[in-house]
Amino acid sequence: MIWYIVYLELGKKGEKFIMKEEKKIKIKKSSINIMDTLLNKTKPTLLKKGKEIEAKIISISKKGIVFDVGGKAQAILGELEIKEITSYAPYLSVGDKILVRIISEESKNGFPVVSLRKFFDKGKWDILIKKRDNEEEINVMCGEYGKGGVFINFMGIRGVIPKIQLTEPFLSQPEKMRGQKVKVKILEVDKEKNRLVVSQKASVLHISHKDLIKKFEAIKEGKIYKAKVLGASEFGVFCEVEGVEGLIHISEISWEKVSNAASFVTVGDTIDVYVVEKNLTD
Repeated sequence: MIWYIVYLELGKKGEKFIMKEEKKIKIKKSSINIMDTLLNKTKPTLLKKGKEIEAKIISISKKGIVFDVGGKAQAILGELEIKEITSYAPYLSVGDKILVRIISEESKNGFPVVSLRKFFDKGKWDILIKKRDNEEEINVMCGEYGKGGVFINFMGIRGVIPKIQLTEPFLSQPEKMRGQKVKVKILEVDKEKNRLVVSQKASVLHISHKDLIKKFEAIKEGKIYKAKVLGASEFGVFCEVEGVEGLIHISEISWEKVSNAASFVTVGDTIDVYVVEKNLTD
């Protein structure tokens, strides 16, 4: 408590005493109000192991992420998750607020330790949905080539590039994509079905998926169209109809049994095709 004595040039001693008491009471009340305000403003966030809180990213590097967890406290990312940071760092920014879980209230360095596991599990799907809606490219790591196409990995999510969504030279030799990092555009993403379908062709040729959907909807089943031959595989012949890729199944090439679709067509040729079925999903 601060005491102030106010001296008056004129007046009685009683007046001097009253001013002293009034000033004392006012300062006392004012001090209480200021302290309450400061306590409310600087009240620290309760950091308890297992608790989920919203944290603000204040630093990102290859060595880890530093978070502001409130109350002037900083937290660091757990060592096991730092190994994964190179995959996620391009999609995080300083200032982002994300949900973290406290895994240690204090590490050997004196900082609380947090986990981004919930973000890794859910946030990456949110990123994919946003990228799809904005028709933005993503980088994926290619794996082996299988029946469905070239398998890819994005932040731990397994997806596929259908062979028809490749450009040369990968269209002819998709197995050579293994181990390569390529840019793609997202065609389909579904967390519930754990499904991710992307296109390397859409990225290379700057194809708009929304425009492609419009072209697809304009094509009618039961009509004959001119088609450009793009390539062949064990499944049949890949072709392009009105700017949309399609497949002539190997069973539809000839009345006779066909063992090698490539022997019936030449890449670049224009042929007449009859649209039997449309499948937006595939």
